[in-house]
Amino acid sequence: MTGRRRTRSVRSVLPGPARSAGAGVLAAGAMAVCASLTAGCGVVPGVPGGSGDGPVTVMTWAPQHTRTADMPGMPAMAQAYARWINADGGIGGRELRVITCNDHDDTVSAAACAQRAVQEDVTAVVGSYSRHSRAFLSPLEAAGIPYLGGFGVTEDEFTSPLSYPVNGGRPALFAGLGRQLAGECGPVALIRPDTVAGDDLPVLLDAGPTAGGHPAALDQRAADDATEYNVAELLESAG
Repeated sequence: MTGRRRTRSVRSVLPGPARSAGAGVLAAGAMAVCASLTAGCGVVPGVPGGSGDGPVTVMTWAPQHTRTADMPGMPAMAQAYARWINADGGIGGRELRVITCNDHDDTVSAAACAQRAVQEDVTAVVGSYSRHSRAFLSPLEAAGIPYLGGFGVTEDEFTSPLSYPVNGGRPALFAGLGRQLAGECGPVALIRPDTVAGDDLPVLLDAGPTAGGHPAALDQRAADDATEYNVAELLESAG
């Protein structure tokens, strides 16, 4: 990141935010980011929550109760981490307070989550997932609130001076998964949403295995809101 940062006191790969192993990885990312706040004395110098006896307050958001982008594990993991750290004495003796917000996978709710973060005067937004960075980054930047450990699902997360993604985003994630699968698996199938956004996923995934001489993955499309694949199997067997 560049720019001045204001500091405040047939194995198959299932892409997307469905309830899958990927969601667990993202939730683990939330815990890792929370852990970064507890390293050493655990508070960011100069932030409002960085001194005194009050709680250190952070926010975590992710879409919930949608048909296509549910990630309830991320805020749940953040809350579980807060309970664990507080049971062990908190951060330098201070309570870690985690506020969660549902961005509903829409711009209005994402902006509302950011505005709530400003109103609550949080130290940072941590371990979050949202596809609507243009809606939430501006309020955070105006208030000087860092966005730590976001999933990197949007390009804006890599250009904002207050955004620190937890990984290289979707291209790096899928290329890395493809390379790992190529070293461990035989044929690989990619089950992905039958959408314009999903059309990019086979290219990203295949970048890993094909570089090592492994065959490209089988591209299996599914409805964007599918939660199981029995219907597709029945249709295929029926010819």
